Amino acid sequence: MTELTRIENDWPRIIKERDGATVRRIEADDIVIIYPDGTLGNKEQDAKDIEAGYFTFDSWDTLEVKVNVLSKDYALVQLRYDVKNGVVKAPDGRSEKVSGQYLSLDTFTRRNGQWQFIGLSSVQVKTPVAATSPTPGASPAASKGLQPRPSLSPRSSPVTRSTPAPRPSAPRPTPPRTTATPTP
Repeated sequence: MTELTRIENDWPRIIKERDGATVRRIEADDIVIIYPDGTLGNKEQDAKDIEAGYFTFDSWDTLEVKVNVLSKDYALVQLRYDVKNGVVKAPDGRSEKVSGQYLSLDTFTRRNGQWQFIGLSSVQVKTPVAATSPTPGASPAASKGLQPRPSLSPRSSPVTRSTPAPRPSAPRPTPPRTTATPTP
């Protein structure tokens, strides 16, 4: 459980540092990503989009993390996070604001002794909840008012896609867990 929470809370750093290598390590090759606009993504495109810096934000606060370990090799993580001054830039220069609260459901499997994302799905919350004290499992940084988790959906690849493309593997958020591809 601690390892999954750590992985989830690393999305803001991954996005800020454009850390595609970490995305390639924590996302499975066969990952399925569903962005908030309903488009599909894949591991390699998610990593490339993060490396290109298409998603930026001023803060990413994790409000809630709930880990449900289903077996020694499978787990679900539910997240609620708030992105402030989030912007997604498309390769053609267009940009869209993507600030707000997001809810993500991430599916993990353990392969070769390592947890990897096999599914990422995020939606923007239309009626945000007020930030309260973090629930158990939320990041220690969030409880101190620091900014934990990033990624565009805010959970994965932020690049706008004109047609859904099947994605090989696996957020954050972005997400951002890779994470939220805006609609044109």
